[in-house]
Amino acid sequence: MSLENKSVVRQFFQHLERDLRIPDELLGPAFVYHVPGAPPIDVDAIHERAAAFVAAFSDAKRVEDALIAEGDLVAFRSTLEMTHTGEFMGTVGTGERISVVEMGFFRIANGKIAEMWGLLDTMGLLTQIGAMPKGA
Repeated sequence: MSLENKSVVRQFFQHLERDLRIPDELLGPAFVYHVPGAPPIDVDAIHERAAAFVAAFSDAKRVEDALIAEGDLVAFRSTLEMTHTGEFMGTVGTGERISVVEMGFFRIANGKIAEMWGLLDTMGLLTQIGAMPKGA
């Protein structure tokens, strides 16, 4: 079961990077993404967020640092390496190459993603693009 659940998560990230769309066959009928500090969002909102992110950061590559599965949960930690080429949270593209960590959990039910919790190092990202002072 653990290997199958890890495979579902890897497919999720591959589709998100390549197409910015997550195929319906990977998602459960009541899929929800829990975003820290905000109400949960659905798959349409994920697609919108992904499109905005790609518009701001080109050539993003995700490096899988850890993928651990137990029961119906899959924990992940990855590093995103990308170039800041477009506006992000009020900061115009700098052309800077940045690296930022993301981590979270997926809950898999019946071979599909039922829930996701994710956390991106937004402070690190904003510092690297000059939107926040270093050491803040």
